[in-house]
Amino acid sequence: MPLAKPEQLAEYYEKTGMNKTGSFKWEDQQMHPLPQDFADMIGWKEMALKAGAVYNSLPSPEREKTFVYCRGYFSAGALNYYRKEAGLPEVYSDNASFLFWMPDRYDVRNLILVGHQIPGKDDIVFNQFEKMTIKDSVDMPFFRENGMKIILYENGNDSLNSIIITGVAKLKSRFIR
Repeated sequence: MPLAKPEQLAEYYEKTGMNKTGSFKWEDQQMHPLPQDFADMIGWKEMALKAGAVYNSLPSPEREKTFVYCRGYFSAGALNYYRKEAGLPEVYSDNASFLFWMPDRYDVRNLILVGHQIPGKDDIVFNQFEKMTIKDSVDMPFFRENGMKIILYENGNDSLNSIIITGVAKLKSRFIR
């Protein structure tokens, strides 16, 4: 259980040499100033509040047709953890077991994406929107997922919802016997 702020702990671990132990090697096989299990949780609230600010900046009728999506289950879980405080609807991801919680039907006009990268031109879902704007990002040096972007996609076309329905059904079908 952390007893100090991340910056203070990193300094303490450096001074004592604790940062040279195996618990500071993350899954990327690199040594870091904090243990991974602690660094994984830093920035969750900030990320949720920033996504919530983007969501709540939309007019009410637009919010009702705005889907909040994360590329990773970890970020969807973090946003859902702080969802009420951030004023967010349920947040979804098709990563790992979060896929099973994806709805079967959609009525999406806008989408807020929380992720590191802007989807490529070959990503069929994200090409259905008229406009894309990077609204914010998380900049916290000790946050393991530093650089996460909050991206708003607006004015989805008439094909969007059927493309999402088909794509999610196809992903889920791999696990249905």
